[in-house]
Amino acid sequence: MGLAGMLSFQMGYSLLMSLGIVPIMGIPFPFLSIGSSHIIIEMAVMGPTS
Repeated sequence: MGLAGMLSFQMGYSLLMSLGIVPIMGIPFPFLSIGSSHIIIEMAVMGPTS
């Protein structure tokens, strides 16, 4: 459930926020949002899996 769970939760919650179903929070969209800490973590998790 590691990488797939992390990315699917972020993408699913972002989709639900854009549709107005859930409250808006500061969850970044995977690999596209501006910011350094979550992109570094996502790239670090992708490294060992590829």
